[in-house]
Amino acid sequence: MALTPPTPPAFEERDRRELLRIARASIREHFLTGMLPLGTPHRQALLEPCGAVVQIHRPDSGLCGQALELAPTDPIFLTIEKLAVAATERAEIAPDEIPSIKISIALLSPIAATSDPTTLVPGLHGVVVTRGPRRGICLPDATRDGAALLDDACAHAAMQPGAWRDERVEVALFAALLFSEG
Repeated sequence: MALTPPTPPAFEERDRRELLRIARASIREHFLTGMLPLGTPHRQALLEPCGAVVQIHRPDSGLCGQALELAPTDPIFLTIEKLAVAATERAEIAPDEIPSIKISIALLSPIAATSDPTTLVPGLHGVVVTRGPRRGICLPDATRDGAALLDDACAHAAMQPGAWRDERVEVALFAALLFSEG
């Protein structure tokens, strides 16, 4: 029996803009001082835990770093601070590149196990496949059908294409609210 597919978290436009501002300020502050910015937002939505992905893009070469938190315990603003710095470190961004990078954020719903992976809606749902210690994750992508997204998640977990059909492989879905600068 398939569980109800997840829906994206609801965040107002001003909350999304504030999270992008927090991400950029965190990157800048970390480069300058090695610390994260002080302060707490006043908006209630930013004080709740929420899974997220932060991606860093260079203008000339596209995606160059990302960081992910699927099961957060911290408020979303703290999660975004940490992920922005981690994604920038993975991208090996130099301080003089900070003004030119583009930041993308995906806010994630809680993960929901499914026994029917075909309920995946391309462009709305991301997927997590797990077998033992192996785990592969793909964000929602409207350019690929559900089977291709599931196969890509399997590849990220070093599993064969189609492994998601094996009853020993756990499949879970999540929804994402995607937004970026510019």
